[in-house]
Amino acid sequence: MAVLENTPSATPGIYLGVPNSAAILFALILILWLVLTKTTFGRHLYAVGGNMEAARRAGINVVFIRITAFTLCSTLASVGGILAASYANSVATQINPSLLLDAIAAAVIGGTSLFGGTGSVWNIVLGALIIGSLENGLDLKSQGSDVKQMVEGVVLLFAVTVDALVRRAQRRSGR
Repeated sequence: MAVLENTPSATPGIYLGVPNSAAILFALILILWLVLTKTTFGRHLYAVGGNMEAARRAGINVVFIRITAFTLCSTLASVGGILAASYANSVATQINPSLLLDAIAAAVIGGTSLFGGTGSVWNIVLGALIIGSLENGLDLKSQGSDVKQMVEGVVLLFAVTVDALVRRAQRRSGR
């Protein structure tokens, strides 16, 4: 009987020890970072997110930017759904109710302001790693979903409070 070696074709979904979904994630992060920081579309997206009226007065087509942003979000959500289904080899009919809290918490904890205009792809990745580590640690401590949601809520409340205080201090200093 032949022993299979760990070659790229021997393990489906893994290439040279790296899962395909991780490669797709890092490729998407890099592409989005390049689009948001190096293109006119990215600057327009930040401008519309910061102050829609000011962006409109600056000549940016706000309706087009908003429709494109929603289209981009739904496309990324569908890619995430396909990757989640391929990871589990099945599709669940119900969505995890804390998924929205996790997504918002990852963005806010990463430093994206709820008041608009600031944030980056790398900050959101950092926030997602923090939320994932928090959930993993609570799972290892055999905590229930109620405790996990309360802890995530406290961390999210802390992040929003810090963001509001920093914004207030910047406004006072004239920045």
